[in-house]
Amino acid sequence: MRLLFLGDMVGKTGRTAVWEKLPGLISDLKLDFVIVNGENAAGGFGITEDIFLETINAGADVVTTGNHVWDQKEAVSFCQRHDQFLRPANYPAGTPGRGSNLYFARNGARVLVANVMGRVFMHPELDDPFKAAESILAACPLKEQADAIIFDFHAEATSEKQCFGHFVDGRASFVVGTHTHVPTADADPQWRHGLYVGCRHVRRLRLVARHGKGRTSQPLHLQDAQGPLLRPPRGLQPSAASASKFPIAPDWPRTSRR
Repeated sequence: MRLLFLGDMVGKTGRTAVWEKLPGLISDLKLDFVIVNGENAAGGFGITEDIFLETINAGADVVTTGNHVWDQKEAVSFCQRHDQFLRPANYPAGTPGRGSNLYFARNGARVLVANVMGRVFMHPELDDPFKAAESILAACPLKEQADAIIFDFHAEATSEKQCFGHFVDGRASFVVGTHTHVPTADADPQWRHGLYVGCRHVRRLRLVARHGKGRTSQPLHLQDAQGPLLRPPRGLQPSAASASKFPIAPDWPRTSRR
């Protein structure tokens, strides 16, 4: 399946470029499914119904959002009329609209798209995004009820984005981090299944995505990861002199600072 994700689509310049170029991209690249994050499409703040519809008419299959979803007051009402419009799934129960939905791609594949918002440095602070994702995945498992599962994880902190990617590893096809408006271009295809595109810089510590502070909101004592250090890529191996001075694992001595 050929998938295209665009976002964040910001302001008149961004949305005009999408509307003009997207039909040609769908044709030239033979795209099966297109997702656009449009939460900043209306002058940089929110999205109107007219802009949403124009984006769908240009070829988008789904429009996702984030923390600016309600900046245009009309979004509270029109979100309930359009299944192709998603707001973060971890808004409290009773919030208008939907946070995930199952769609059919042009090639007939079943595509689950979910929009989830992080909580680190984000306002408003919503419900637990990990718990929301768990519920979504339990209701529509990959390769059972969905041929592909795509998460738009709308968050500020790079660490939270990568932790979320690890959390759904093996259970989602694609996680893309939005909100920061900066393309980090750090695609990581090393999952058991799927691809992560978002932000880097998670320290080499034991992963705390499943049981860490991000899920429990409780303090957590982190421990250094055990096992060998990652070897440098081929062609970047250290010289014999440097290797003897700075040995590469597996026999790296582990010492405690305590």
